[in-house]
Amino acid sequence: MATHALGLDQDARPRWQMRVALLLLGVMVLGLVVSGASHLHGNYHHGITLDEVSEPLNEWGTTRLRPAHGDLIDLGEGRVQTPTMYNQVAHLGFGAVLAAVLQWLCLTTPRWPLHPIGLIMNASFYANNAWASVLFGWLSKVLLVKYGGARMYRAAKPAFLGLIMGEILAAVFWSVEPIVRVFLGLHHKVVEVLPW
Repeated sequence: MATHALGLDQDARPRWQMRVALLLLGVMVLGLVVSGASHLHGNYHHGITLDEVSEPLNEWGTTRLRPAHGDLIDLGEGRVQTPTMYNQVAHLGFGAVLAAVLQWLCLTTPRWPLHPIGLIMNASFYANNAWASVLFGWLSKVLLVKYGGARMYRAAKPAFLGLIMGEILAAVFWSVEPIVRVFLGLHHKVVEVLPW
């Protein structure tokens, strides 16, 4: 999304865009290091969340292991079901060819509706949480262009960029707010930012 946003500024010089892209890359790496370190620290030093709702602190891995536990017992007792046929190379090859065909159709046919990014987003965490926002953005763009033309589309661009920035600032605020509450000794309250 950030690299797509760089393309929105058509008046910017390539050197400036490269600097912004490198800055974004640095922020992503720094965010990965900081969030990874805080995740490891929190999971190794705390067994339960501050609101005492989730135990263990991060139950993502344990929910993934529960079905596998039964499979291990079946394996130990000799009751293993016949695995279904799965050819990893063939499935990866099919996905790569399908993505290449969709990309080619997007580049050569202006009205082609399916973009290969849909293959990546399909059934992902982000797609499950953001599909309504993506649908709203697409529908707004289609209606603006159909009923207002290119002039209204260009005039509405700052408003939609403001919506994106507002969402980012809200996510940052509600990510930092619990940390401040804990350091001040106040009661921790979970605030869900994404729609569930």
